[in-house]
Amino acid sequence: MEKYPAIRELLEIPPGEPLFIVRGQDVLAPVAVAAYRALYNVALQIETLKLDKEVTKHFSDHLKAVEQQMMSWQVRHPSSVKFPD
Repeated sequence: MEKYPAIRELLEIPPGEPLFIVRGQDVLAPVAVAAYRALYNVALQIETLKLDKEVTKHFSDHLKAVEQQMMSWQVRHPSSVKFPD
């Protein structure tokens, strides 16, 4: 059975395509998003395709905002933060 059927349908993710969700309650979530953003920014430096700089900056800024939102949420809800299970 596929996990997250409602999310898959909403985002039009085909059956069988892997999906990984990080929630703010996961103590590792802000670091995971920060690491992804760092890798994304490194990849932009070596990417040889013509990329829209405005779009790539927007996505990088979005990742930074998500990271900050997760950290803030964790500070405000310490009893809800847990190690992933």
